[in-house]
Order: sequence, then structure tokens, then C-alpha cells
Amino acid sequence: MQSDLIFDIGLHRGEDSAYYLAKGFRVVAFEADPDLARAARRQFAAAIAAGRFTLVEGAICESADDQPVVFYKNVDRTTWGTLYPDRARINAEVGKRSVEVKVAKVDLSLCIAAHGTPFYAKTDIEGADAIALKSILSQEVKPRFLSWESDKLSLDAVAAELDQTRAAGYLEFQVVQQMFIPGRRIVASTLTGGEVPFRFADGASGPFGDELKGPWLDRDAALLRYREIFRDYARWGDRSTMRRLLTEKLLDRISRLTRRALPGWYDTHARWTG
Repeated sequence: MQSDLIFDIGLHRGEDSAYYLAKGFRVVAFEADPDLARAARRQFAAAIAAGRFTLVEGAICESADDQPVVFYKNVDRTTWGTLYPDRARINAEVGKRSVEVKVAKVDLSLCIAAHGTPFYAKTDIEGADAIALKSILSQEVKPRFLSWESDKLSLDAVAAELDQTRAAGYLEFQVVQQMFIPGRRIVASTLTGGEVPFRFADGASGPFGDELKGPWLDRDAALLRYREIFRDYARWGDRSTMRRLLTEKLLDRISRLTRRALPGWYDTHARWTG
């Protein structure tokens, strides 16, 4: 395991990579959206030149070959780009349009072989997280910490993710609400033992690993927490009656005024314990 290396799988606008670099880590970042990848090469030009940032452009797939794959680039919400036409259709139903672009395929297992196992791997790739997790968990050496965007449509899918990671030696989990991370300010520790102030931008995943403030849960307790969350999804989620009656902007405003996520969205964090 490379103790100074992080994989940022789903780079977007570099909100998380900027944090990892500020803490002193090297970063290998993955991005399928060609426009976002182009912007990242400019944004992180200095870190690229210093050998601290590597960008892998393309979509993570089960296996890679020379044939491109269709990526549904969301033009209204850039975080919703996806490989899956059914997700693009659901996004269109709530007013978020996609266009089809051809991108290269990326085999994550080959990237791990090339760069080494990271200390931490964050994945947020709109439905393809299961592919990334499968590649990571199949390796003999595992990252110390993992996080991924949790499924909002199927509690069974969440249970499968917890079971899959537990079988690979990740016995402790945290369920982290993402809605209120943007704008949050922290003083983070660096690899050299120093401290660095940081403000999380919109779209950031936030702290990870031992920086998390919540309790670490076993698999059953984490799934119980998700049962509660899915009840909130039924009341306030994208397909709920409240979403049809109230605009997304109004619900988000209510959430921020009351500091209650309606329903927000969650990442699952896992800690390897062997």
C-alpha cells in the first residue's frame, strides 16, 4: 500500500483532489467527462509537473479495450454524468439533460498495478461504483480506507455493497450525510504532521478516514441506519410526492434553513481491519 497515495475516482471539478493535495498526498484521479478532464489539466498543471497529480481520462468499465464507450454527459448537472442510459433517462425526468459522448474505457485493476494500492480510494461515478469496488476489493493488498456514493434507489444494493466490503476485510463503516459539507471549514492534518486550513467547495466529499467525527458501525448497524434513510427517501426523494409538489430549489432552501436534509444524499465510508 502506498501510504501517501489517494485515488479520486470521479474527479469532477477537483473539489476532493484539491483537499488531498493540500494534505500532502499524491493523487491519481479518474474522470470520464472530456470537458472536466480538460479543465483539470489546467487546474492541476503545477501538481502534474511536480509528479503529485496524475489524471486518467475515461470511464471505468469491467474491462478495457480499444473501443470507446458511450458516456451520458449531463449538461444541466455535471455531477450526474453516467455510463447507464436508464440513469440518464431518470435524470431527464427531473429536468437534467444528457448528451452522448464517446470516451475511452479504463480498467481500474490495471491502474492499481501501475500506480500501487492507495491509502484511500474515493469513488463517486454515478452507478459504476460497484465496478470500481469490485476491482479494488479483488486486489491482494487493500486500501486502508474506502468511500463510495451510496445507492439511493435500492436498499438491497446498499446491503450488497456492505456485504461485499465486509467480506474483503472492511468491518467498520460510517454513513455520512453529504448535503452540508459544501462551505464547511476545517483545519486538517498533513502527512508531515502539520495543519492546513481548508474550505470544502460545492460537490466536495469532505473528510475521510480517521478525520471522520461519527461512530464506526458494524455492517448490521450501518444497514439499520440506511433503513431509516430510505424512509426519508420515500418521503422527500426524487420520486416522492413532496418532490412533485415543491421545487428542488425550494426543498434545498428549506433543508439549509432548518439544517435538516430532505433527504440529502450519503456516502458510505469503510475502514479495513483485516
